[in-house]
This record gives sequence, structure tokens and C-alpha cells, in this order.
Amino acid sequence: MKLKTFAAAAVLALGASGSAFAADIVHDAGMIPVAPDTFYHLFDHDTIGTFTDTINFSITAGDLASAANPLNVMLSGQNVSNIDNLQYTLWSGSTSLFTYDGNNTTNFSMDLPAGDYVIKVTGNANGSHGGTYGFAMQLAPIPEPETYAMLLAGLGLVGFAARRRSENEKFSA
Repeated sequence: MKLKTFAAAAVLALGASGSAFAADIVHDAGMIPVAPDTFYHLFDHDTIGTFTDTINFSITAGDLASAANPLNVMLSGQNVSNIDNLQYTLWSGSTSLFTYDGNNTTNFSMDLPAGDYVIKVTGNANGSHGGTYGFAMQLAPIPEPETYAMLLAGLGLVGFAARRRSENEKFSA
């Protein structure tokens, strides 16, 4: 009899402690695309509680832009889907590079070397059906060396034309 009571108490205790945490998600985003293509994913936490999601990804060198935003839904004055305190942190190995709020207005953009990175997203899903957030990333294209060469050649031609015009004006005066 004591064994049944102990087993029942253990099941209840595990169920009660498990309900305080929404299931954490680990997502492999692979290689992040160059703009105009975008990596976009909806993360759904149908369990009420705090969570820490992990997004693993790789980039070629460039300017990475990203945003995480909750998709809050109210129905008849009740929060059906809601996430509070949404934040995301960019990691390179064991080094935290930046932490941002996912508040529908903040995104980050920073120049990074090629490599593997991790973004940890934390929050509290507290709608009656948990919460959902959207996450997006894209990499700005890096100009090719030929682009810089054309820019310098164009500047050189403009400078040559301006100097020639200046010399012609001296002779005509």
C-alpha cells in the first residue's frame, strides 16, 4: 500500500513540476540564406511556463540581421496565446555577443565572420494555450571584389573628367 501511495505522489509531483516549464525546442536552421531570402520559423509552446529554445545555424561572413517577436492572441478578453519577457541572445561558442528583447520593434544587425552560431530564445508562455513567437534571420550580401574595382574605376574616371574640365577652363579664359 505504501508503495502505491509513494508512486502516486511521485507521479503527481513530477506532473506539477513539469507544468512550470514549457518544452524547450532545439532547431537546426542550417546555413542562413543571403537576402532577399530569409530563414523564418514559428515556435509554438502549447504548455504554459518558461522556456529556452536553441537555434543552431551557420553563416558565410557578412551582416546578419535577426528578429524574434511574440504572436499574442486575445479572444473575448482572454490571452489565448501570449509570451512575456521574450529575449534572444546570440552566442559564438561560449561567448555571448548580444542580448535583445523580442518586443516587435527590436532586431539586431551585426557583421560576423563565417562560422557556426547559436541563438538562445527565452520567454514565458502564459496564454491559456501557451504561446507562439516568430523568428527570422537573413544575411546581407557582401559586395564582390569586382564591385569595389568598378567603384574605384568610376571614381577615377570622375576625377579625371573633373581635372580635364578644370584644365580646359584655364585655357579658355
